Amino acid sequence: QKAKLLRQDAQIVLSCWLNLGKDEKWLRMDAGDDISKWYGVTVESNRISRIDWSASSLRGTVPQDFSELTALIQLNLTKNPQLKGEVGGKLLDLRRKLGLSFRTTLKNEKPEGYVEAEREVEVAEKSQVE
Repeated sequence: QKAKLLRQDAQIVLSCWLNLGKDEKWLRMDAGDDISKWYGVTVESNRISRIDWSASSLRGTVPQDFSELTALIQLNLTKNPQLKGEVGGKLLDLRRKLGLSFRTTLKNEKPEGYVEAEREVEVAEKSQVE
């Protein structure tokens, strides 16, 4: 069951990566199907728990599909000046449930009803480009 969940997580991560204008080969970094060795991906307890894609030349809109990664506790998208859109909606709901931590370089605003989460290690915020 855990292996199946990890494969599902991997498909979501791959989809997000491709939607952010990147190539699958760079994500996999010659690791093939070993998801724990994918670029910027941390696997804990056989689930994807952290993604650090800072300074990765990402472009486009932040995919809401990240919200499907229910074991995700940290998402770092800093230093990607071509990102646009917002970190909100489903992602914000997931942050509230799990204490998901966002780091972005988008314009930062704390959302209405913002509450600190115990599991946060970074600043969680709703972010939007002007």
